[in-house]
Amino acid sequence: MKKEDIWDEKKAKKYAWVTLGVVLLLTVVFAGAIFSGLKLDYDFEKFFPKEDSETKVFFEHRKQFGTDNDFVLVSLKNEGGVFNTKFLRDVERLTEDLKKLDYIDQVLSPTDFKRFSRRQGNLIVKIDTFPLLHIGDDEALKADSALIMQDDRYAGTFFSAQSGAISLFVKTEDYLSKEKCDELGETIPALLKSYDTYEYHYAGRSVGQSYYISLMQRDLMLFISSSIVLLIFFLIIAFKSVWGVVVPLNIVMLSNIWIMGFMALIGEPVNMILTMLPTIIFVVGMSDVVHMVSKYLEELRLGNSKMNAIRVAFREIGLATLLTSVTTAIGFLTLLSSTVEPIRIFGLYTAIGVMIAFILAFTVLPSVLILMGAPKAVERKDIWKKFLRKQFLWVIRHPKTALGVSSVITAIAVVFTLQIEPNNYLLEDLPSSNEMKSHFIFFEENFSGVRPFEMNIQLKDSSKSVFDYEVAMEIDKMENYLKETYGIGGMMSANVLIKSANQTNFGGTKEAYCFPKTEKDFKQAVRPFKKLIKDYKRSLTDSTVKIPEEMLALVQFIDTSLTSYRIRGRMGDLGSLKIFEMNDDLQAYYQNELDTDVFKYTLTGTAHLIDKNNAKLARNMLVGLLIAFLLVALIMGALFRSIKMMLISLVPNIIPLVVISGILGATGTDLKVSISIIFTIAFGICVDDTIHFMSKLKIERMKGRSMIYALKRSYLSTGRAIIITSLILCSGFLMLVFSEFLGTFYVGYLISITLFIAVIADLYLLPALIIITERRKK
Repeated sequence: MKKEDIWDEKKAKKYAWVTLGVVLLLTVVFAGAIFSGLKLDYDFEKFFPKEDSETKVFFEHRKQFGTDNDFVLVSLKNEGGVFNTKFLRDVERLTEDLKKLDYIDQVLSPTDFKRFSRRQGNLIVKIDTFPLLHIGDDEALKADSALIMQDDRYAGTFFSAQSGAISLFVKTEDYLSKEKCDELGETIPALLKSYDTYEYHYAGRSVGQSYYISLMQRDLMLFISSSIVLLIFFLIIAFKSVWGVVVPLNIVMLSNIWIMGFMALIGEPVNMILTMLPTIIFVVGMSDVVHMVSKYLEELRLGNSKMNAIRVAFREIGLATLLTSVTTAIGFLTLLSSTVEPIRIFGLYTAIGVMIAFILAFTVLPSVLILMGAPKAVERKDIWKKFLRKQFLWVIRHPKTALGVSSVITAIAVVFTLQIEPNNYLLEDLPSSNEMKSHFIFFEENFSGVRPFEMNIQLKDSSKSVFDYEVAMEIDKMENYLKETYGIGGMMSANVLIKSANQTNFGGTKEAYCFPKTEKDFKQAVRPFKKLIKDYKRSLTDSTVKIPEEMLALVQFIDTSLTSYRIRGRMGDLGSLKIFEMNDDLQAYYQNELDTDVFKYTLTGTAHLIDKNNAKLARNMLVGLLIAFLLVALIMGALFRSIKMMLISLVPNIIPLVVISGILGATGTDLKVSISIIFTIAFGICVDDTIHFMSKLKIERMKGRSMIYALKRSYLSTGRAIIITSLILCSGFLMLVFSEFLGTFYVGYLISITLFIAVIADLYLLPALIIITERRKK
């Protein structure tokens, strides 16, 4: 060892110890923050863009009329049919048990429903009350069943004829906290287990949210543990030494501790998308380390001293690694173009994590290498060069074949790409085999569905009232269209109450349940409702005014100004593509069949917002991808100062994205939120290997070597690291396929395929393009 190397090593060791001490101190701080302050974010409403006009309408509508998804549907199924005394007694008991649970406001059960009939007595009008179900009287139950199954208020909403099931609507308190949702997520299933002589099902936000959060926690631990096991496996294969496993693994673990600790310190919780963060940091951070360690070992094999090997490795790999980290971070930062807050947060903190991994790789790794002795494993035979020489010879002999095959595959992929359509379903993130999804499907197939429907109607003339005969009649036309053509079940509105009042006024017959046929009948039906609204307005300022609890339902559908009106219901989860078509038909009906001077309508609610935002998100992701293309092109142009080389370097990274789009189209996979973010993420990661290859090529060209010889040196030098890092990346992302969330599953398997195609493109198409361009130049 030269004297200057000895002096340099002594000085370097001093700085290495200081660096490791600072890193250790910060790690303790970040680790402490994780254990004391890292939280999960379960607020799914953050997926709604705050500044969007439709989001504002949604919050105003909810403030006025209440929430649309704070409910749980509960169903019991009896093989002997619904109209059975023993079964209905058990339903009665279940209804009372549900009412006793904490955080339950109301339970709508058919066993509690009444029918009313108005009759004129000698001196006063009397209202006779009858139960909807004559439980205990089998003969009367037969008559009840005939009436009920012909009444669309009950059939399909509370009773399922085809399956012998009955449904209860359990209204929970609004805006339940996570802790209260967790409690309901335990108490409702536990209660239903005591009725396990029947098949039971349940679905709703309160129980679903608790279930989702438990899956998020499971995924987070699964991804961290599986990533560690996977990295150990590949590091053993790559470096065949203890230090080659321990050093890189600790660096990427530090990267995860730092980014998660940083989030905990500033109070940023982990949302559903951020559960992928540990896996991404593991595989991306490992890419930096593997490239640098591979170059370090290569220099040692060439006979360089440890200090010189470290210098050369970090000098030649440093710029390329910085550029790859920047381009990967750019890929994630383009997610800031999204209007959805959780996706923006995911993009921002993943980009920060990528840069943290780079910083630690360039501080901790050289410090550890300086303090350690040179590894003995470097003397072992390198098995990679024989394989890479063979592949390189094929490329230089058949560059046009590589280009032709790539062109054909790309052309086929473009054809299938044109078949992709944006579409989404409410519980698309869960597979059909999932227990919660099976409950959801049961209500879809046997009742009106669980997708909430909300419509807000505003009168255009403020001097008019929803209790005006002409106005109410026009709204009734809209409601009839929604029920008969649009497919809304379980509809609730002020007009539904008016029809029920009209039925009471005309003897309670089935035929009398209709919109009043004359203005006189209408006024008679709405008279108690007008009084109720007046009393309700007085009760807001006078606590002595009492409103009958059973009459309070009206104020959920009409505001006190009598100019704003709510229609609520449920429908099947048909997919956003179909629902957008139905919305267009609804708008055409409104324009052509209704008096548009009377009112305007707005579709709103959580389900509607999810559909609209997903459609917008796909467009936002396209903008983000174009930004990523532009920024990476500028980086490559600045690196080579050549438009030709800039374009050549982009081609191998665009083709994998086109191919993956073709796979989506060919398999009939709809474009959804979880899939749309894949393209910007994949592009930012794919371009890393290209940058390493092209950076090495530039270094070799600067040494005065010919293009073919420089290409060969670059291929043999970077090829090994490219293959190893790509295997690590692909395998790391493949760990995501074990998630219960289909969105996370798609991210894992599609990015893995994209990265696999990208490494093929870098090893075969990229050098082929350079060779063809060079030959034409000569």
